[in-house]
This record gives sequence, structure tokens and C-alpha cells, in this order.
Amino acid sequence: MAGDLDRGFDTTVTSRDGEVINVVVTQPDGRVIVGGDFESFGRCARRNVARVNPDGSCDASFDPGLALTDVFEPNHLPPGVRTRRSLAVYALALQPDGKVLVGVQAIRGPRSGVSAVSSVILRLEADGTRDPSFDDAGLDVPATEPRVTAIAVQPDGKIVAAGDIRYGVNGKRTGVARLNADGSLDPSFTLPSGFFWDGPTLGSSSRSAVSAVALQGDGKIVIAGTFSEIGSTAVSTIARLDADGSVDTAFNVNQAGLPVSRFAFGTAINAIVVQGDGKLVVGGGMYDYPDDARIAVARLDADGRRDAGFSTAFGANSFGSNTAAFGLALQGDGKVVVAGRVQRTTAPVRHSIARLNTDGTLDASFDTGSGMAGHRRQNGVNAVALQAGGKVVVAGNFDTFDGATAEGLLQLDQNGSRD
Repeated sequence: MAGDLDRGFDTTVTSRDGEVINVVVTQPDGRVIVGGDFESFGRCARRNVARVNPDGSCDASFDPGLALTDVFEPNHLPPGVRTRRSLAVYALALQPDGKVLVGVQAIRGPRSGVSAVSSVILRLEADGTRDPSFDDAGLDVPATEPRVTAIAVQPDGKIVAAGDIRYGVNGKRTGVARLNADGSLDPSFTLPSGFFWDGPTLGSSSRSAVSAVALQGDGKIVIAGTFSEIGSTAVSTIARLDADGSVDTAFNVNQAGLPVSRFAFGTAINAIVVQGDGKLVVGGGMYDYPDDARIAVARLDADGRRDAGFSTAFGANSFGSNTAAFGLALQGDGKVVVAGRVQRTTAPVRHSIARLNTDGTLDASFDTGSGMAGHRRQNGVNAVALQAGGKVVVAGNFDTFDGATAEGLLQLDQNGSRD
């Protein structure tokens, strides 16, 4: 049956707090790297990041050890007593040389009598060990606990990192940064100055995090978040930056006080993919103007204007105000796999994972049956990625798929047939 679980791919995962896998990337050799908040994966002891073989078993040759943890000396414990804290993973990016960039929720705590914060982005060697030549100290700002939620690697090796981050003089720059290959801040990337913060803000004084980032072929950078301004430029929810960090004022411009993307207040975009023709498919929890529907997927023209030829009907309002896409994957034929808190309750039924045709309509040939269901409070899919051969890898906090056990990670066949 189309959409059946690929029985050649089977794994198990042990979670710490129920938030199992947040992000997944695939390697050219068919192996899969996953990141999240877990203690073991594929029957291997792995803390928050693991690599999985094509059959779903743990890749024993990739072992980060305790790289995704940090040690602190809490004030309430006797002097010299240390505790180890886990760093949950929210972003992964694969470099051409096989090294892996990892974005985490940093933790702040006392160490050697002073307040210290863990790394928010680190790099692993191809065998999983931490790369000591990569140092993100430029993102260490006092009194903050930053989180990196999106990473993109430029062709020149520079790294665009986005999330709830601050850096620069007095920590005024916010939301998105570009790093050199060694993790240092790239001084040639300068965000526009604002009233208080430099970069994306909600209004003139409230700092705004960036939730998604994508690179265009011309070197421009597309970012999305809950912002209404970048510096002194009014631009809502999604914006495009030139290579030097300045705002591309020709993208998603305001007309009659409204952005041409037609996303209303309260929109949160979680994923962006760039089509070959320059159009952008975006996924998230988006309020559509003017009908105020909660939509999960939309497409924008190259100038940020809403593409009226792409349907936004799939999944709209299907979970009320909680409707949201968390992951997108663009196939070579232009079809889009969407994952998240979306469903269709009439035939053909879909839950949490679906494939859309190039016009946004549901692709009925990709049949995932009853989809995800389980005992967890928010069972569903957080991330999706494609294998080189076209198979679809989905990850999240689910424990069943179409009535069969599937612990947080599974692979679907490209044509839906059972492997």
C-alpha cells in the first residue's frame, strides 16, 4: 500500500522528557543524522545526536560521547560538586567535508564562581567527535541562554545561524548571524541598526527570534520569524537579506499597509525551501489575510508576493489555532512533502505527513494511511528529509505509524510500496 512503513528501516529511541527528535538530515551514503533530546538511539547510548545506518540501526562509528552536554557547579551544592546538563538539539547542517554543524538550546549556570553559558552552535567531525577548531564564542552574551534553530552553509563555507541569539557590541545584534568557517563572527555581515536592537524586531523595541533560514542561488538569504521590522525597514514575518546583511527592500514590500505575502499578525514560519525558479515554499502556522484562516503551507513568488496558483487548502484550520507545518522537503519533480500538525479527516485521510502536488493540492498517490498516533501529548512529525534515492525520512515524537510501532523515526518509500 502507498505510504507503507519501509520495513527495511527500523530503530528505537529512548527520550528524556518526551521531546524525542527535532531535526533530521540525510547523508549522500544513505545514513541519517538525527538531533533532539534523547539518551539512546538504535540501541546505542547517544546523547541528543546520533547517526543511523540505512537499515535504522545505530552507526557505532559515529559517537559524540558527551559533546552535547556541559558541566556546571550549582551554587546550592557543596563547592567543587559538578552537575552535567544536556543540550537539546534544534538544528543540524551537513558540510561538504562530512562535518556536522549542531545548533542547540544553550544553558547558563555557575562555573568556577562566575556565570557561564554553553556553546549554542558546535561542530562535529565525521566520526561524531567534537571539532575543537570551531569556536562560537562570539555568540556568548552575558545573561542570555541562546538557541539556534536553523543553520545554512554557504558555498564559500561561511555559516548562517538563526534563532534566539544575540551578539556584537552590548549584544545589540539579534536573530541571525553569519560565521566564518572557524565559528568566529563574519564582520562583513552587518544587520541594519534599529531604535534599540540591530536586526529583526517586533515593533521598534521588542527583540524577535528568527525561526527559519534559506539560501538563494544569488547569495541572498531568506529569513522568517515573528518580526515586523528589521532595523528601520518595515517588513513582516519573512524577509530577504543581501549578502552583506542589509534588507532587500524589493521583497515582501508593504502595499496599503499590508505585506504582499498576505500573512497576518501572529504568523510563525518554521520552514522555507527555495524552488529552482526562485519561488519559495513556506511552512508554519500562518494566518491568511483577509480571511484569517490558519494555513500550514503557502508559496511566494520571487518578490515575496503570494502565489495565487498554489493552493493553501490542505490542512487549513485542521488543528484550529495549533495548525502548523514544522518541516518541508522539496522533491526533484517539484512536489513538496509537508510534516507537522496537519490533517485531513475526509478521504483521502492524512495525519501529520503528506505530499503536495506542484499546485499545492494533495497528492493522493502518496498514502500514509492513518499516519501518526500515540500516547504522547503532541504526537506528530517535527522534521522531514529526502534520501538521494527519493525515500522520505520523517522524525518527531510519535510512537506509531498507520497502526504499527515506529519510535520517532521512520522511512517511507518513494512510491509508497513496502520495501
